[in-house]
Amino acid sequence: MSIQVSYDIAKLIEWQKQGHRQVDIKIGNSRYGNNETKIWVYDFSIMEGTFIDNPDSEIDLETICKKRERAEIIRLSEKYKEGADHV
Repeated sequence: MSIQVSYDIAKLIEWQKQGHRQVDIKIGNSRYGNNETKIWVYDFSIMEGTFIDNPDSEIDLETICKKRERAEIIRLSEKYKEGADHV
């Protein structure tokens, strides 16, 4: 069984060159016996990464990073709010 790839990795290469970034592509069999392709993109400058399905779509790790940071701010503010018993 062959894996059909319908995208150009040149876009991933260009994205990687725009900063301190890394792209990993893994091709293999899943635990369910399916052939699968996984693409992991990571930006070291913001310490954020994600799996993507289609490299033709925009890679927006900045938005993912901001959401993660906001959630962390909320978590820490709840943990350390004045009068908290668990400080």
